[in-house]
Amino acid sequence: MTSVQNNDPRLLDRILDDQHRRLAPHKGRDDFFTFFAADKALQERDLDTEEILDGIVDGAHDCGIDGIWSFVDGRYVTADAHQYLAPRAGTIELVVLQAKTSAGYQETVFEKLHFHLPTLLDMSRDEDDLGAHTNAKLLERTRRFLHVLENLAASFPQVRTPPRSSPGTSTTAPDPSSSAATAASTCLRKSRSP
Repeated sequence: MTSVQNNDPRLLDRILDDQHRRLAPHKGRDDFFTFFAADKALQERDLDTEEILDGIVDGAHDCGIDGIWSFVDGRYVTADAHQYLAPRAGTIELVVLQAKTSAGYQETVFEKLHFHLPTLLDMSRDEDDLGAHTNAKLLERTRRFLHVLENLAASFPQVRTPPRSSPGTSTTAPDPSSSAATAASTCLRKSRSP
């Protein structure tokens, strides 16, 4: 006798196929899946399609990151954020997405994230060195986060960033002691296919 849980992958495939045909038939299945996963992971944030696509960095030299979005007090940080950011902030959040269509995550995915994130989020990073092995869109999105973090540090906002944890582990609850000065580990968003 088969379990009802065995229906989940089939139902998800059906939902993906239907959404793919309806919303983006011109996109490849993997590209659409990344968008679909981002849309679902960020659904409480009420982003429009352009904002979701803006954060997708999947591709060559993505350092194991499929999407990355910065938020200040719940608002998505766009390229022109300097025009609307208040001089003070309560929270700054970085959401990182790793989306896979496989049944589980391989440890190499977490190893890549564990290895690259500290360098990508280091304010003293060497942009030329990173540019040799990191895609330009990912560099710009992390630069955007670091710029906001530095500009709003004087207001001591709570900062939520991906955790600095061992490969294969993650922290899912915000650390209440996080601040712009410590930018400690807190919240990694992942989307998984069952």
